[in-house]
Amino acid sequence: MGLLGLVAIFAPLLANHRPYVLINDDGVQFPLFRALGVIDWILLVAFIEAIAAGTTPPLATPEENAVYDFCRELHGNHAVGEKNYAQAVAM
Repeated sequence: MGLLGLVAIFAPLLANHRPYVLINDDGVQFPLFRALGVIDWILLVAFIEAIAAGTTPPLATPEENAVYDFCRELHGNHAVGEKNYAQAVAM
């Protein structure tokens, strides 16, 4: 579900034929962002705020929680504690 939500949020950016930045005689323009609708902006801003706040995504199963905890600790500490390691091995 998490990957599907991520793709849904970034779909307007990924599946768009417009350039991100256009530099010409008129100056710098952003045609891609002009084409985004209100819902696109709301989802994009909400996603960025959730990342900045460190919000934990809603996870459905204990396995998803174990993987999330393992990856978050590994990313943050460059090491994994005994508790998260044992949970990951038990899966």
